[in-house]
Amino acid sequence: VKMKLIEREDYLNKLINVIGTPDIKVITGIRRSGKSKLLEQFRNYIIKTIENSNIIHINYNLSKFENLKSYSALVDYIESNYKAGMENFILIDEVQMCDDFGKAINGFHAEEKFKYIKDVLNTLIVRNIKQKYKIRNTDIIQNLTDFLMDNISNLTSANNITHVLNSNNVSITDKTINNYIEYLCNEFSFYKVKRYDIKEKNS
Repeated sequence: VKMKLIEREDYLNKLINVIGTPDIKVITGIRRSGKSKLLEQFRNYIIKTIENSNIIHINYNLSKFENLKSYSALVDYIESNYKAGMENFILIDEVQMCDDFGKAINGFHAEEKFKYIKDVLNTLIVRNIKQKYKIRNTDIIQNLTDFLMDNISNLTSANNITHVLNSNNVSITDKTINNYIEYLCNEFSFYKVKRYDIKEKNS
């Protein structure tokens, strides 16, 4: 007897509506409620509608994924199947069957969230600054934003940034770096946090 697949459009649409957001999506429900079938429908939707997609689908119910039940094996498998320049989707069925799966998922999520933030900066903020302040070449300001993102919470200065960029064959002056940092702060991309030294007073 062939079982009829029930289309769960409401749940499927909820998954579709959060495509592109930098959050981990979790499908929960009692056993045999159709979670795997819903994930399969979502996979088919991606294949049909997103041309530049790469799906990494792991189903721990299948014996061929038995060797991926350790944290390191899961990470290695995903990294080896990840394709740069494409829309990568990681779909994992019965993820709890992998030891320390939370560590692996959180690691990939952090990398993707950081990438998402950089994309927002590059496509929205940098473009807006280019138009607003009549900057012809955005390569330098893009290098600057990358440097600031990579050094958040670290002490830095215009002089230090200039030195680093110049050593990487980027010709720039302290004055220009100061101006660009000011532009980024004006657009609320970054905030300046001044250093305060608290010294114990002599009694």
